[in-house]
Amino acid sequence: MKIYAALGLLFVSGGILFVSLSSQPRFRDAASWPWVTDGDSPAFFAAAERNRTVEGRIADVGVGLASLALSLAVAAAALRAHGWGAIRALATPSRKWVIVVFANVSLLGLFYGEWLRIVRDEIRGEFPPWADSLGIPMSWLISAWKHAAPILTFGFVVCLWRARLPAILWQRPVGWWSWTSTLVICGLIALETIVLTQAVQFGEAFAIPGHVAMVYCLLCGRAAASSRQAA
Repeated sequence: MKIYAALGLLFVSGGILFVSLSSQPRFRDAASWPWVTDGDSPAFFAAAERNRTVEGRIADVGVGLASLALSLAVAAAALRAHGWGAIRALATPSRKWVIVVFANVSLLGLFYGEWLRIVRDEIRGEFPPWADSLGIPMSWLISAWKHAAPILTFGFVVCLWRARLPAILWQRPVGWWSWTSTLVICGLIALETIVLTQAVQFGEAFAIPGHVAMVYCLLCGRAAASSRQAA
């Protein structure tokens, strides 16, 4: 239960930071917008970064930490990981299709969270006043999801081929295939961790659950690939 206590403390701390600072101005000299000549979007974004307030940055981190703590707590409860011993014993689902479906749901949730982040940024004035609409960045996200989903599915099908499930998430790789898949997936996990850290930093509360779920899915893929070689 120490895990839930730590996550609860993180959630409360992040919530306090967000609630106490979210009403503060996010930009200095906000009344003088636009800060640059109309149409110069790169200069606009550079000026926005220079004029961000510390209170606004901390509020973003606060809501990001609260979302991360809640996501980890839900994951721990769903996986029954109530202590460090249970975490070491975590295993993949016993059915392959469950991993593939959950990975795609996690990917969809991740992109939907990013879509909501664009809406949030528009509401609080993160985009230039002369911007036509949100259609362009949203269409980029939809296009990225359409390309990422089949690639993700194919990758998991390869990892799950001839896998022996359930498999312990942390089992040691054995053989060239197991080590190769482990190195590739660990690289993806490292990249996902960096993206997750940035999501917390910028307060992307709705995308963070998808990132957390995706890390678990990648761990499942690595364990499945290792079980195939170890069988």
